[in-house]
Amino acid sequence: MDYFKPYKYEKNSNLKSQISKPVRVYVAGFLIFLGTSIAYVKVVSPYTRSLFLYSQAKPLFYPVLGYKTGQANFSFEELKKYARAVSPNKNVPEKFFLTIPKLKIYEAEVKTNDTSLAPNKMLGHYAGTALPGESFNSFIYGHAVFEEYFDPLDYKKIFSTLPNLLPGDEFYIKYLNKTYKYVVTMKKTLEPSDVNPYENFYPDIPNNSTVSLMTCVPPGRKDFRLIVVGSLVKQGN
Repeated sequence: MDYFKPYKYEKNSNLKSQISKPVRVYVAGFLIFLGTSIAYVKVVSPYTRSLFLYSQAKPLFYPVLGYKTGQANFSFEELKKYARAVSPNKNVPEKFFLTIPKLKIYEAEVKTNDTSLAPNKMLGHYAGTALPGESFNSFIYGHAVFEEYFDPLDYKKIFSTLPNLLPGDEFYIKYLNKTYKYVVTMKKTLEPSDVNPYENFYPDIPNNSTVSLMTCVPPGRKDFRLIVVGSLVKQGN
């Protein structure tokens, strides 16, 4: 009986010829449209926005997409000239924690007295600047890319939305089991060579305690440095 006969599969080499030309043109056109749309949303649009928001920026387009997406290596070499020796202190923890509710950053790790200048696995606390709660300024730096690639769990992208902070916004630092509350009081955009991690932003206020958060701007580029300064308003338990 034929219905008990094993079925033998034969590859149809004429499959392409069986698909009509209009269908093939439609599929090819759809794929081109999809690829173009993705490129526009992920690269062209954010880059154009950064040029518009930072019209004074150098007209520089990095040829490697990695700089935009956090996949390339980068370090804040301009900070080397301020390096100071820091004596080991067993009472200073290896890391502390930063929370910025508005940016959906919660207990991000900050490496205390970091000297690498490449905060790829933690945010960096510049070695020798004030520790949280102390007088003067604590300097914290981190990476930024296009806002579309922001990821609060990826330290190569974590500060991508830092430009969205405004005066009056709050952030918190947990250090030695104490929580310190800061309110943003200043934003500055500087040339990399003009950044001084030891700057006292309020010299007229005795024993002021501030934290400055630094990253690169415009988003996805490395032309300038954004400094967001927060002033201590409350020390919790």
